[in-house]
Amino acid sequence: MLFALLPWSWYLVRDLNGRLDIVALAWPVFGVVLAALSWLAAALVRRWTMVAIAVSWTLCTFAVVVGPWRPLDTGSVRADGRLRVVAANVLGSRSYPPGVVRQLDAQHPDLLVVSELPFNATSIYGQSFRYQVATRHDGHQDVGVFSRYPLHDLGLPPALRGQRGRRIEVDGPTGPFILYAMHLQKPGPNPSYVEVGFRTHRRIIDAIVRSVRAETLPVVVAGDLNLVDRTSGYRALTRVLDDGMRAGWVGPTSLKRSTKLLLARIDHIFEPSSWCSDSAHTFTISGSDHRGVTTIIGPCR
Repeated sequence: MLFALLPWSWYLVRDLNGRLDIVALAWPVFGVVLAALSWLAAALVRRWTMVAIAVSWTLCTFAVVVGPWRPLDTGSVRADGRLRVVAANVLGSRSYPPGVVRQLDAQHPDLLVVSELPFNATSIYGQSFRYQVATRHDGHQDVGVFSRYPLHDLGLPPALRGQRGRRIEVDGPTGPFILYAMHLQKPGPNPSYVEVGFRTHRRIIDAIVRSVRAETLPVVVAGDLNLVDRTSGYRALTRVLDDGMRAGWVGPTSLKRSTKLLLARIDHIFEPSSWCSDSAHTFTISGSDHRGVTTIIGPCR
């Protein structure tokens, strides 16, 4: 029966080393494979011990992968402090994707964070908003922030210099707060402009955690963080902020064919722990290999 407890040992070792995030990332694939092999062995051997092992692998895989999508009761947002935040990776093609603005407008955002922003789309996205900040990274326009509330571009703190994104003070409906609008490189085995090692990615997340702790105003972090919600980096970030997307049942946001089986939720909206969130959900973005994310955040009722 000890073998039936083996998959649950993951919860004891998952934060020991950043490289274990590779296991966390691949869990939907090998977890399903091991569960299927266990059920096959149980059918062939016809022993209750093998059935117990198969059930254990099935339940553990479900808990590891689906557990972080489960809605949490965060309380309701105050009526005078409701702020609809939308974060969307629009793929960044130089041609303007038809219908994307209509899809974003349909979410009725008060604050919109766009990753992989096309060069020719800044004015188009900004038509519905009075305030906007766009940034360039290595000669490429990458992250745009559009808002119905005043924005003050502060620049990233030293620990995050060189990352794609901005640190912005937002004059929100109930007072100012800090927005980290980020598009982080994805973790992987081939470091490049768009990819870093797993331990490097964790160090970037740790730098965000330290920066959040150093702020004196409430902090919101939104964008394509390439941060899977079952990794150690996600748990480190949720120690200082709450996951605003858990105000609804929200599943994977990465739709890339090569990684679709990994069931990765990598687009996020994090809020101050003292705030609440409502009506979180994902939505389709034409031409993108991501789903957009949106939720209402603000001080609790």
